[in-house]
Amino acid sequence: MQNTLQIACVSDRGTADPPWVWLKDKLNYKRALNWHFFQPSLTGPLDRFLGYPLLGRLLVGLRLRAALRRGEIDLIVSHFPHCTAWMALLIGEAKGKAFHLAFAFNFTNLPVGLKRLQMKRAFKRIDRFIVFTDMERKLYSEYFAISVEKFERILLGMARPIDLPGPRSVETPYVVSMGGEARDYPTLVETARLMKDTIFVLIVRPASLSDLELPSNIQVFTNIPWDDAWSLVYHAALAVIPLRNATTPNGHTTLVCGMHLGKAHVVTESSGLAEYVIHNQTAFTVPKGDVVAMQKAINLLLSDIDLAARLGDAAKLFAKNKCSEQTTLDFFSGFLDRFFRKDCVARLKKSDAQTV
Repeated sequence: MQNTLQIACVSDRGTADPPWVWLKDKLNYKRALNWHFFQPSLTGPLDRFLGYPLLGRLLVGLRLRAALRRGEIDLIVSHFPHCTAWMALLIGEAKGKAFHLAFAFNFTNLPVGLKRLQMKRAFKRIDRFIVFTDMERKLYSEYFAISVEKFERILLGMARPIDLPGPRSVETPYVVSMGGEARDYPTLVETARLMKDTIFVLIVRPASLSDLELPSNIQVFTNIPWDDAWSLVYHAALAVIPLRNATTPNGHTTLVCGMHLGKAHVVTESSGLAEYVIHNQTAFTVPKGDVVAMQKAINLLLSDIDLAARLGDAAKLFAKNKCSEQTTLDFFSGFLDRFFRKDCVARLKKSDAQTV
């Protein structure tokens, strides 16, 4: 291994800086690190038609493969499972002795059929997976037949979504809900229908509310800038995260960002958020699909200002102590400490062929 660790950071999500550019700038590690960022873009009309960088991934994978063959990369960090699978398949045997860390390994919908088989093959080449809940360790280990020891859980760490909110754009007090991954908006819409005197603000993707007849007390915002979206959350009386089932491992980003802003939350009970949501401590939870329970929880927090403030303060403290950017910085520093111990590298990599 070289004196300077060569790190390839790969992700095809986002349109601005790739993930972990911020980490590179803020990480004060005791040894020299040299970062190489790869981010596939929408290349050509086919990619733009599909809405994801098919050709872009191919080109980045080939660039990374060539760099590995030249011995220029020691550590690969790929973000999100689809990018990870593509890179693993395209790199193939060129990976050599480089270590592959799959970060933010999280699915909204698990792959099925041929796609599942392709991913199982690809994921055999990954040395370590980072997930944000314990339930995902077991779920993905069993689903892709990979040793559970290859999965490590950390809490999602991120910065406060906005430093200062923009001006209030909805004057009447309102309940807010944001996000598009594995959401149960039918239940929330029916709850809003029962609460006709309460304004609900939904910050969603255009397809999130398809085939739903919305009552007049719902205001919808789509495709709005990041700062505008989080300003709407900041000014809300409380936030709701309706999830589609009791094992949904989604909503982490929306929840943690809302916690950083001190919002009281009503959240669908889910083992996929169990490390973040403690009922009546960091949020209020309701059973999946239960309109009456959701209505009662929202009414309680709207009527009891002190309770909502207590939940919001506890959520903010939780996010500050356990889900800040420092959480991710501490994880990666610790990972690098282990990485530089050759005996630990060997231990981490010995499970390549191991299955559950």
